Amino acid sequence: MPAAATDTAPVPLPTSDLAWGRCDEASLRSVGARCAELRVPLDHTDPGGATVTLALSRIKHTSSASRYQGALLLNPGGPGGAGRGLVGLQSYLPKKVAGTYDWIGFDPRGVGASRPRLSCQADFLGYDRPAYTPTAANVRAWHRRDRAYAEACGRKNGDLLAHDTTVDTAYDVDAIRTALGLEQITWYGYSYGTYIGQVYGTLFPERVRRIVLDSNVDPRSVWYQAGFGQARAMQPNLEKFFAWIARHHRVYRLGRTEQAVERLWVAERDRLTRRPAGTRQRIGGAEWVDAFAYVVYNSSLWPGSASVFSRWVHQRDLGALRAAYVDANGPGDDNSFAGYLAVSCSEGTYPQAWSTWRDDTRATARTAPLLAWWVTWFQEPCRYWPVRDQPLVDIDLGEVASGLLIDERWDAATPYAGSLEVRSRFPSARLVEVTGAAAVNHANSIATNPCVDRAIVRYLGTGALPTRVGGRRSDVQCRSTGYPDASVGRVVARRAPAPPGRPMR
Repeated sequence: MPAAATDTAPVPLPTSDLAWGRCDEASLRSVGARCAELRVPLDHTDPGGATVTLALSRIKHTSSASRYQGALLLNPGGPGGAGRGLVGLQSYLPKKVAGTYDWIGFDPRGVGASRPRLSCQADFLGYDRPAYTPTAANVRAWHRRDRAYAEACGRKNGDLLAHDTTVDTAYDVDAIRTALGLEQITWYGYSYGTYIGQVYGTLFPERVRRIVLDSNVDPRSVWYQAGFGQARAMQPNLEKFFAWIARHHRVYRLGRTEQAVERLWVAERDRLTRRPAGTRQRIGGAEWVDAFAYVVYNSSLWPGSASVFSRWVHQRDLGALRAAYVDANGPGDDNSFAGYLAVSCSEGTYPQAWSTWRDDTRATARTAPLLAWWVTWFQEPCRYWPVRDQPLVDIDLGEVASGLLIDERWDAATPYAGSLEVRSRFPSARLVEVTGAAAVNHANSIATNPCVDRAIVRYLGTGALPTRVGGRRSDVQCRSTGYPDASVGRVVARRAPAPPGRPMR
């Protein structure tokens, strides 16, 4: 069995009776979920010491005992993603399969309803931030902000920061398994949830019954280099978004070519950098980028985002733009962002010299100019993080019985090469690839592509997998369902007065 990243083996927990009761959240009650809490050691090598509390949800199986297949645990990714709401996914699969599992969601330590709850500076993702363009003034401002954020995290979160790694979460998953009284679990992880699954499967291969990993983290680039890989993969997807808008010029009136739409998008960013919009909760260049950055993750966001873009250009609709920014960034609550940094900053090695970050970002920006600095400034708190260089697990899934890997060909958040690498370390797994120019999605399986759904249903239902092919490639190819319909984002474009120094278009 591959060695754990810690020298002292954690002591197994005794079986616990989870007290499943009414969930506080109406969204969970509406899907029939029940909720519970589980106390686990802060430090799994010290089971008699301090504890943290994990918040869990469950939709119980409806099948007969003879068809019951145990618990299916879910994670949405992040790091920093709360996972209890994912149990509702069971309604999108056939009851004859979904009903054979207990669907278990959980908020990882420090996140969501789990306690203690991470927070450093609640308004860090708020308004009036420096622009991302690396002028000398912006660089100094971001250094001050990122250092202050990291120092606040250290002051406010105590010992939790030293025990918030993927290894800690993997042991939490095993504590949940123990509390459920099961010898094995099925794991379904999206995005960063695939890395939790990789680590869990490496540390506890005999406890994995089945495992589905959608949009795989590349274990070779945890975590510093992963950000630059994302920026490089995001650039072509942003260009695809601009080209799609250009094809629907009659709807959005933003330009007839990809280049024209991109020039307009950059011009509006630069205009807002010089003169932010609004008197309170102002939208500047940074907020503009944030409002649109997530179109690189999922093409289903394109009609709504293009509508916001068009409403701003033609109507100066600040309300729509501000709403898009709030949807993207959630200003006023930094729990998810703090959870993201708590894991990613402490694992692996981040260079401390700014010259290294600067040079790596400049090199990335040569091919990915629009989002390279966006990625860097949100990772830069790791330069000052109080917990550093926690050891990584050498991912080896050779002893896991089987697995289903899923990825979209143009996945930008976890580029497709990561799934090929995980497949190479997981000889009993099969990789389903969503192909085609429109495969611009991330962590999007279940009820989005019938071909992918068939593979999931077969695997979760019976354990059946397609034949594994030779070489470093996918085993099954599913065509993308195509680009979204522009009509769902249709706007009535009317001209607004041109700001000073800007000709009418």
